[in-house]
Amino acid sequence: MKASRTLLAIVISLLPLLYLNFIFPELPDRVPIHFDYQGRADNYASKSGFYGLQFGMAAFSIGIFLLIKKGHTTKATSTKYTQETPEQLGLGSTVFLAALNFIIIQAAIAQDGGKMIDYVLLLFPFLFLFLGNYFIRLKPNYFIGIRTPYTLMNEEIWRKTHRLAGRLLVVSSLVSILPMLYVDFTGKMLIVGGMLAIGFIYPMFYSYQLSRK
Repeated sequence: MKASRTLLAIVISLLPLLYLNFIFPELPDRVPIHFDYQGRADNYASKSGFYGLQFGMAAFSIGIFLLIKKGHTTKATSTKYTQETPEQLGLGSTVFLAALNFIIIQAAIAQDGGKMIDYVLLLFPFLFLFLGNYFIRLKPNYFIGIRTPYTLMNEEIWRKTHRLAGRLLVVSSLVSILPMLYVDFTGKMLIVGGMLAIGFIYPMFYSYQLSRK
């Protein structure tokens, strides 16, 4: 199972690169590789340079999966189940990065970053929804989660903090998906910032409150 997840992560990471091979002739001679907040291209690369950039992003995606895969639980709490959870989270991050790479490629073809920014921001509620689902049952580990001094030194504080964070992420993500379709860039940024505050920053404070009891 572990080998199959690793192979699946590699395949998913390489899909944008495979797609780029097919549409390579459609790329403009000067490919936009960066856009300002209004979606206007402000930096360019050659077609070969853009291909190299995508190759690097695919390698980065695979590296992130392998890094998360090694983020196993502490030896004292390690089980077969808790060792599988980091791999599942790593696979989710691989899907997120692959979707991001597809969006970047399409923006390069269209030479318009406006839609790219919208699509990238729309990915975040789904990413947080995925994370929230796993945070609810995430065990103590050295790499993933709300890693404050209080959660790392007390398994009960870890469990309560991540159960709260997971539920907050799931609820805030579900509530945010529809509004994200209709608000402008500023509104989208505020929604993403709100989800970060609700799902990550408040649980950090909550872990401190638990440690004081």
